[in-house]
Amino acid sequence: MNQPETIIEPVEQIWNIGGPWVGNLIISGKKYEGKFLSGDVIFDVRKSVLYAARYFDKGYFQWQCYFKIEAISIYENRVYLSKKKFKSLCLVTAYNGVLDFYECFCGGAKATINRIEYNDVNFEGLVS
Repeated sequence: MNQPETIIEPVEQIWNIGGPWVGNLIISGKKYEGKFLSGDVIFDVRKSVLYAARYFDKGYFQWQCYFKIEAISIYENRVYLSKKKFKSLCLVTAYNGVLDFYECFCGGAKATINRIEYNDVNFEGLVS
């Protein structure tokens, strides 16, 4: 399966520091409400799962905010959310149920690559 068409709109800035930018995620015309990080959408061709970084603002202060990885199974038409919270995210690549990412926004030269496996240990199901 080829990667489905993905759009993030409308895009708005969070934290007022020139980004990061978030908006609703639209996959092949289907809208997913939420604050998804613009530019951080990765498709795993072998598993037909689309990963996106989702922002949660639980308070006024930046330390009250976090990101989670949302996994959308195209075949199952189900949405899963990572159990772990992150202060920042940069999704890199996904293959055969393993997602590589940085816990920073730009994935700079000194950033350490992290891995998370798409399974029920790391993700919990949501109603889609």
